[in-house]
Amino acid sequence: MSGPVESGAGDAARVTLHAHGELTTRLGRARGGIEVAVVPGATIRDLLAQLEVPAGEVWVCSRNGALAKLDDPLADGDVVEMFSPVAGG
Repeated sequence: MSGPVESGAGDAARVTLHAHGELTTRLGRARGGIEVAVVPGATIRDLLAQLEVPAGEVWVCSRNGALAKLDDPLADGDVVEMFSPVAGG
């Protein structure tokens, strides 16, 4: 995984990511979420690519508490929740 962009990243927008389920194995878990810098206008799909997470590993995601699509654009201060598919028997 290529981690978040460094703090001094010029005009980057900052989003807070909360990973759930198996995604925590890949992205980790932190109280209050993980701050990630993205380029302005980046989508959730772009965020996944930046973090090297295949889109198929995300079952559903939300942006600022509302259901979101992978092509939804991100803005500075957004809070993104990502949930992995659930399996079991």
